[in-house]
Amino acid sequence: MMNVLRGFLIGLANLVPGVSGATMAVIVGVYERLIDAVANFVKLRFKREQIAFIVALGIGILAAILVGSAGMKHLLERSPAVAYAIFFGLVLGSIPKLRREISDLKLFHFAVGASLMLIFELLVHTVQLSGTYVLLTGIIAACAMILPGLSGSLVLLILGVYDDILDALVNLKLAIVLPFGIGVILGIALMAPQRCDAIIVLGGGVLKGPEGYELRPHTFKRLIEGVELAKTYNAFLIVSGGTLPGSSQQPEATIMAQLAQRFEVPNEKVLVDAESKNTYENAKNVAKIVKELNLKELVLVTSAVHMKRAKMSFEKFKVRVHPYPVDYLCDYGPVSWIDFVPTKESLEANMLALHEIVGLLWYRLKTR
Repeated sequence: MMNVLRGFLIGLANLVPGVSGATMAVIVGVYERLIDAVANFVKLRFKREQIAFIVALGIGILAAILVGSAGMKHLLERSPAVAYAIFFGLVLGSIPKLRREISDLKLFHFAVGASLMLIFELLVHTVQLSGTYVLLTGIIAACAMILPGLSGSLVLLILGVYDDILDALVNLKLAIVLPFGIGVILGIALMAPQRCDAIIVLGGGVLKGPEGYELRPHTFKRLIEGVELAKTYNAFLIVSGGTLPGSSQQPEATIMAQLAQRFEVPNEKVLVDAESKNTYENAKNVAKIVKELNLKELVLVTSAVHMKRAKMSFEKFKVRVHPYPVDYLCDYGPVSWIDFVPTKESLEANMLALHEIVGLLWYRLKTR
């Protein structure tokens, strides 16, 4: 019942230009859950609890649209000046909030946005209200509805179809409601975020400092990127790396896990493989973890120079990963004469590249 009520509030917010339905979803505490459910639904991955959640939320949203659209249409017909003044006030009131969200305001970006709005305004007066145009407006509005801070109704108002959509909803004009509904579904499908179950970070070595063992720079860069991804997607963080034969050092996966928790990754979200001694074992041991937990969408984080061999190893164990290379050795800036001067960094890069070439050859022979 609570989800129906939450859906009702989201639906009401979507009806009012200047008010974001996605922001309302954030306020009532269901935005992330809704986005995750939509992402699964779009990929045809149906979970019973998520279906029940979407149905309950959908009932509330539909009820709000059916009830609220009549009231909104009545307000626009009886007191259009009051209605548009309220809409304009809501838009103006949202400007400080949007400004706080922008850490680095660029005049160019502002000009691009303003230009797009002017183009839309000019097009509105030249485009006929056809099924194709209504379908397109549904797609655009749905994309806006998913993003917190953007109002789908305001987009419809700018595109010149807000009144028509309201009238169609109130009077059940299927010639408009159907293409608009299809457009909304397509827009949601287009904007549905990629789902991620786990981020896999492979170790790249440790060294002993004055206060104990610590991660080598390559490993640390991998971990930082992995932590950010895990927090962004609310995914598991799988850290993999053990100790070299004959070494008494602390496993690098253990060090990575400790650091990840210091970087505010919840303890229950960190999975540790502290047994692997090489890339092949990384893949083998992580494959066991992801299969036991039925984790499907996996992102592999490792150094760019190491990615090909790592991905090949995971494929050997029938684990499909999305590569996320970091720690690039190559400078993609313009080449100058100074780049040909031998340095410690260039020597290290050449050694790493040679290591990977030999490793690839060995792994190809090993996995035949």
